[in-house]
Amino acid sequence: MSILKTDTVYYNIRKKIRLKTINKYVQVLICKKRLRELSHNRFLLHLNIQKSYRANTSSISSITPTSLERFAGTRAKFPPLSIKKKLGKPRTEYSSATGAL
Repeated sequence: MSILKTDTVYYNIRKKIRLKTINKYVQVLICKKRLRELSHNRFLLHLNIQKSYRANTSSISSITPTSLERFAGTRAKFPPLSIKKKLGKPRTEYSSATGAL
């Protein structure tokens, strides 16, 4: 009888451990998925900044990581992309200082 008892206890412990590892694995998968989404969003934002930066500078060669960061900070001065789409004009139409026509 005692052998059976210990067997069931060990079985239960093993079962719990298995469930814990499965839960951990699932959590890791969820974290990885979330990280992938976040990095993808960051990548899209980076592309967006690059596109608008290119449209506002005459030479693409002047793009460096620091200039991109500097531009990202002053992005609020520029009109949103929706205005550009509505007008159908390149963003070089806007002056970079005021964001006006």
